[in-house]
Amino acid sequence: ANGTSLGTSPRLQESSKSRRGTEVAAIFYSLIEIAKLRGVDPAAYLREAALAAARGEVLLPNDLAR
Repeated sequence: ANGTSLGTSPRLQESSKSRRGTEVAAIFYSLIEIAKLRGVDPAAYLREAALAAARGEVLLPNDLAR
């Protein structure tokens, strides 16, 4: 189990100190790329998603798509 089953690159795996760190990074990278594909500013999306999470809500990039 070298972590490639997560669909992460070897470079990402090497930069992370733990398997969980690799998983979290992969989730963030995926959300950022989906936001870009949907025409949403990734920084704005992450900011809004963090605020939504603080309220107990889930916000996906599609929710902010133009």
